[in-house]
Amino acid sequence: MNLNSFKPANTTIYSVSELSAIIKNMLEDNFTYIQIKGEISGLKIHSSGHIYFNLKDEYSLINAVCFKNYAKTLKLNPEDGIEVVLTGKLTSYSARSNYQILVTNLELAGQGALMELFEKRKKLLAQEGLFSTEHKKPLVKIPKKIAVITSETGAVFHDICHRIEARFPLEIILYPSKVQGKGAEISIANAIQYLNELSEKPDVIILARGGGSIEDLWCFNEEIVVRAIFASKIPLISAIGHETDTSLADLAADLRAPTPTAAAELATPDKNELSQYLDITESRIIKNITNLLSSLQQNIKYLNITHPKDRLKLKANQLEILTTKLEQQLKNKVDIMQQKLTKLKINIDLIIMQLKYQEQNLININKNMFSALNNILKAKERKYNYVGKLLESYSYKNTLNRGFSVARSKTGKVISSKAAIEFPFNLELSDGIIEIKTNN
Repeated sequence: MNLNSFKPANTTIYSVSELSAIIKNMLEDNFTYIQIKGEISGLKIHSSGHIYFNLKDEYSLINAVCFKNYAKTLKLNPEDGIEVVLTGKLTSYSARSNYQILVTNLELAGQGALMELFEKRKKLLAQEGLFSTEHKKPLVKIPKKIAVITSETGAVFHDICHRIEARFPLEIILYPSKVQGKGAEISIANAIQYLNELSEKPDVIILARGGGSIEDLWCFNEEIVVRAIFASKIPLISAIGHETDTSLADLAADLRAPTPTAAAELATPDKNELSQYLDITESRIIKNITNLLSSLQQNIKYLNITHPKDRLKLKANQLEILTTKLEQQLKNKVDIMQQKLTKLKINIDLIIMQLKYQEQNLININKNMFSALNNILKAKERKYNYVGKLLESYSYKNTLNRGFSVARSKTGKVISSKAAIEFPFNLELSDGIIEIKTNN
């Protein structure tokens, strides 16, 4: 029925249902598929999958419904307050005499609306602290496994693998995900959650995609992706689009890379630089041990001996302290080297073998040092025993035992000549002292 030609007669009486049916037919015949621009309000997503909302402008409002079959294909997740252009069919709900539009497609009203939504969502998520630097997790310096979330058909994964192989070969796992279009945000969020639930988790996650328009990259601005990145316990590097593209996922990530190749460089050390660092560390350890040994030798050389047994005991204690410090320093250095070496993969076996060789040299040096110090101590002990016995052999007590005696005045002074004798005086023998008196 044509809306312009319909002229109900004044004598015709319609039932409510009849009138509703006439209006429904008019609407559906004259407005098949139309596009309407307005702001979404009163959004309700039913458990069945149907989406209900109002579309309004400054003066009017129309009801809208998007049934689940069409809702699955929408490129945009509807939100209250965003301005959209919807495509649909105008119809009437006869039971209540309401008219509404059945939505088949939904798009933001231009790139300006996209940026407005971007800034709005950025502000809200920033207020929750999802972009705060205090929540950023540091990267593992020497990773063993890296996971990449990206499309399995693009060149991004190949570029990342190629760069990692050149810098620091390790295990790389791909979690294929949609990175554009409807459902991409769910696929990305599920990938992040899955990797965090693995029993053997990767050390780093790289979320990557090549360049594209703001519409192509929009899934990385969805709230579900931002929250999944924030909740990740594994450090995550974002490499989305070109360097000039900035998504909310970039702001939530622990580190942002301008390109997927740059993300590979940020996630891995350079094996050549690492090898050079280990060589320098090895040289420093050897130099420290050499200096310590030289210092010990100087300390032993300049011992100030006053009493053989006391000095020997004192130096033995000092040597024990120095030996303990040396052992601890050697142990600490070796432990540090072993910790670093255990993180290197089989691809740098040559470096590991060299370090093990140097470690054995350190052990040999340690054994030789203790052997040398032990020999020095034994030599000093023999010398001290010899000096003690020599002192004992020169004692005048031994002379008394051979039949000699010592004459002393009453004051204890030794009488060494006949003229110095004054009676009475004492005569010291090996078994005691007697007093000598004159007969006069």
